[in-house]
Amino acid sequence: MAMSNNLKNILKKFIFLFILSIFSASLSFADVMEFEFGTYSGESFFGRPHGRGEFAWNEGDSFSGQWVHGSREGRGKQIFEDGSILVGMYKDDLPNGKGKFTFTNGNVYVGNFKDGLFDGKGTLTYADTGGVFAGEFKKDKRAGEGTMTLADGTTLTGMYVNDAGEGVHIATYEDGTTEELLFKNGELIE
Repeated sequence: MAMSNNLKNILKKFIFLFILSIFSASLSFADVMEFEFGTYSGESFFGRPHGRGEFAWNEGDSFSGQWVHGSREGRGKQIFEDGSILVGMYKDDLPNGKGKFTFTNGNVYVGNFKDGLFDGKGTLTYADTGGVFAGEFKKDKRAGEGTMTLADGTTLTGMYVNDAGEGVHIATYEDGTTEELLFKNGELIE
């Protein structure tokens, strides 16, 4: 015997309300949770950070941003115990994608992150010298093609290996003149 449409609709509504009650009992919009390593305040789902929230680690670091099933996912801001700040995209609980890292000494990296490290195109501004490196990074180090602009306007364009200038670099001075310079392991060869 076929079920009447009215009975089907009542059954669908009952199932929907039952599922909704399970989720609403597990979803909290202003939860504070204590962990062995710190405190979370924000949205949660089934007892795990989920949605917008802040986490303060016992050793002094803090993170404010998006969480998915207990992991940092999406846009967020992390302030480290030493005062350095990272603002950017997170995936799999690590900085991944575009971001900005401000060091305690005033240096600033703006660019791509992969698995928590500078990786891909980026710009590193040195506060103490006024220099700016724009180019490729790999595992937190300058690696590949890049241009270093010095405070006096001079640019050095060439390859970088393991965070050091390597091979021929073209120096372009403020007056427009150029010359080739040879570097080995970051040292200028005369």
